[in-house]
Amino acid sequence: MTTIDAVRARGRAFTGRAFLCWLLGTFAVVLGVNFAMAYLAVKSFNGVEVKSSYAAGKAMPTVLREAADQRARGWTVDLHVDRSLDLTARAEAWAVFQDRDGSPQSGLAVEARLEHPSDEFLDRSTTLIEGAAGRYAGAFVALTPGGWTVELVARRGGDIVFTSRNALIIAP
Repeated sequence: MTTIDAVRARGRAFTGRAFLCWLLGTFAVVLGVNFAMAYLAVKSFNGVEVKSSYAAGKAMPTVLREAADQRARGWTVDLHVDRSLDLTARAEAWAVFQDRDGSPQSGLAVEARLEHPSDEFLDRSTTLIEGAAGRYAGAFVALTPGGWTVELVARRGGDIVFTSRNALIIAP
């Protein structure tokens, strides 16, 4: 008995119409999933790093000058972000600022910002308050585990004296 005879014996033949329905159904599912994924990708991430590339380009000489000044100061900054083990999704952050001689740097206004790589609505920022000389601490709330970019900005008298951007992994 051939395969065609076996199909006919079951009482139902696989016709061209059935094949077309299966083919169109398969493509409909694939296209539906593709469109849904594209919609969700565009909705959750707009792809914009800076609001105005023109303004960012005009600010570049200032950024380069500030970076040269920062290198000349020779500061070292030790930054830690530790997620608490309770269910509050809270993370403690602290930074220690020292000059090239190891002396603590006091009197800074320090801001820390955690940027989520794909959803700007998950970004968190906090002000780090000086406790001991040169040691600044703060907390982030509603923080999810995963990869983040941490931006640290320290000001003295309104002028930016230190800035850094680094990758950070928050453990679950």
